[in-house]
Amino acid sequence: GELLGLQKQDFDLEKGELKIAREYQEVSGKMIIQDGTLKTISSYRTVPLVDRVVEVMKEYFDHYQFADTDRVFPYKYGRINDWLDDGIRETEVKRITPHEFRHSFATLLNKLQIDPKTAQTVLGHSNIKTTLEIYTHITDEGILAAKEKLNSVAV
Repeated sequence: GELLGLQKQDFDLEKGELKIAREYQEVSGKMIIQDGTLKTISSYRTVPLVDRVVEVMKEYFDHYQFADTDRVFPYKYGRINDWLDDGIRETEVKRITPHEFRHSFATLLNKLQIDPKTAQTVLGHSNIKTTLEIYTHITDEGILAAKEKLNSVAV
């Protein structure tokens, strides 16, 4: 819902930030942009954007004309999966769902040794346990790196 609820006004490309403040959801059988309905107060957040995302979004906004309150990704829930499938066919990467991107992102933050509280804030979780126990996954590479570090201090 957060991805599909994004509006152009949520992006501050000069600062390299994205404000999460609403979602796209079904209400009484109709899909609408809904303010004030994110899960927790922590869900309302400003997320830093890496330089490449800023570049891509500038190109996207230059190519398509959006009003500030237009949805940036004007897809239905099912269509976003079709859009991802199109990109996957072109790049031959493993297929994951939009929600699985959150898990992958949390795991990547962990791999990059970003502290868990920062990861929690960026992901919008109210409880650190959600970030660490549900979204962050252990990788074979991480286990091997732990072994190498332990070997370097073993007596």
